[in-house]
Amino acid sequence: MALKDKMKPLTLVEKIEIGYPGLAVFKFKPENGGEISSFESGQYMTIGDDVQKSEGGVAAGVKFVPRPYSVASSPLVKDSIEFYIVEVAGGEFTPHLFSKQIGSTVWYMGPKGKFTLSRTAFTNLVFICTGTGLAPFVSMLRTLKLSGQSRGKAITLMFGNRTSKELGYLDEMRAYETDPDFDFVFIPTVSRPQEESTHDPRVGVGRVNDTFRFLLGLPKSGKVDPVLPAHRSAEAIFARIPAGRTAFFFCGNPDMVKDAKEAVAQKQLASPDQIFMEDYW
Repeated sequence: MALKDKMKPLTLVEKIEIGYPGLAVFKFKPENGGEISSFESGQYMTIGDDVQKSEGGVAAGVKFVPRPYSVASSPLVKDSIEFYIVEVAGGEFTPHLFSKQIGSTVWYMGPKGKFTLSRTAFTNLVFICTGTGLAPFVSMLRTLKLSGQSRGKAITLMFGNRTSKELGYLDEMRAYETDPDFDFVFIPTVSRPQEESTHDPRVGVGRVNDTFRFLLGLPKSGKVDPVLPAHRSAEAIFARIPAGRTAFFFCGNPDMVKDAKEAVAQKQLASPDQIFMEDYW
């Protein structure tokens, strides 16, 4: 049986570009009013479609191309599913996906993955991500909100990008900071502030792993000196990360994930079974 025959159809109902073309939130609904397959926040689904191939600018047949993407929507929302996706220039699938029109169809299957909150009983949680690696954390936060299970958890989310234009879900993350149901600290940071005409003081500077190193009193690994958002203090944030009682979730650039894991080990903040990782690309 071909892979496509094992998958279910989805209809594209909304595409929201984040800051600039090539970064977007895609929302799909099952055909014929069905429900999305059950999954757990943090897991991923595989999306696929028939892609027209070309060789030397000449059409060379159609190929079914599947790709895995973390789900950004909550599993408690059954009538739709959401993904946060960046277009890869010259990629085999994402340029095709970004060209699709509202009402068109893709195919999906899943879920897969073990990057889930159910793997820890700790209530102090640190989420660190880059780019579209934010997606599984969006799903987790939405599910905690909808299920009423956010209370009692101290969640610190550090989100790194090159520029502020790439900070997806920014308003939603900031809303959680003032939500009485959450004990939530959001630390967005950008590594190329020089490319911005103005810089929001609520956004930090530096690679997100270097911001994390700064909080832990460790030297930076990159070239840019990390600076926290103006309204945050290193001491207050560090107090939210008690050694031996905090679970760490890292998602995104593999170099960031590796460096953040090493920083946790160097400061002896957590045992290996409380460090969870999901590399992107």
